[in-house]
Amino acid sequence: WPKGMATKESLPYDGWSTVWGSSTTVISLAAGACAGVATEAALFPLDSLKTRVQSGQASHTWQLLREPRTLYRGCGIAMAGNVPASAMFFCTYETLKVQFEAETSGGDICARHVMRLALASALAEMSTSVIRVPVDMLKQRCQMGYSGRDLVSARSSTVAAICMTTFLRDTSHNCLQFPIYEVLKAHVARNYCADGPTQVVVSATCGGVAGMISATLTTPFDLLKTRLNLQTRSSARCGSTALELVAEEARQIYGKDGFLGFFSGARLRASWMGVGGCVFLGSFDVAKRVLADKIS
Repeated sequence: WPKGMATKESLPYDGWSTVWGSSTTVISLAAGACAGVATEAALFPLDSLKTRVQSGQASHTWQLLREPRTLYRGCGIAMAGNVPASAMFFCTYETLKVQFEAETSGGDICARHVMRLALASALAEMSTSVIRVPVDMLKQRCQMGYSGRDLVSARSSTVAAICMTTFLRDTSHNCLQFPIYEVLKAHVARNYCADGPTQVVVSATCGGVAGMISATLTTPFDLLKTRLNLQTRSSARCGSTALELVAEEARQIYGKDGFLGFFSGARLRASWMGVGGCVFLGSFDVAKRVLADKIS
């Protein structure tokens, strides 16, 4: 073997522990990607049903159950986008959370700490919107069976309206979900001894409860986002601004079904986010612990 190169008798390269262990950011990236894959793979059928219900074509919703393959239509697009988005979210959120926790004396849970967690989750969600907005639009159009030009065509005002409603939905959802999750998890850890496997169950349960609460309350934004995602260039109203498109959708929903119409698909969304919170935050906690153990 040439001088300076590894031989067959060389020890395995152990520098990865230095690379991975130099920052928790890398662990958060990998764990977030694992959480994103696990969530999309397990819960995509519920998301497909929710999209159908919110689209206003509920009469065709249960046809999906007779053709199971269509329940996973658009799943590949969703997973391809969710992996980098989840990794980016957790990388940003965990970094900010560590900095905020360092400023909190004695680990006390106070109003200021909860507000900081909400801010961390909101900033983390903003960092992923560049990925989530176009991926979500393509995913929901695939779920509805769009093809060809209708799959990608959209007016600039429609895209702007989608960005607006997506930002409102995701920011409000995470500002509710992650503070509730962290407070519940800290309360259980403080009052009950939860270590090892028990801690994973606690993380999953707290994530599920937090997901159901925040998903139900933010359903109106999700409904508006779904309706706008399904507007193609030919179906969108010409000459309207993004704000006018959002207002027009809101008027149509209220005019047809009243205030409760804004919570169309709320039960499916709550179920999806509740179970998703268990899978997403539980698998993130598992992946983070496994990676940290491997490094150490």
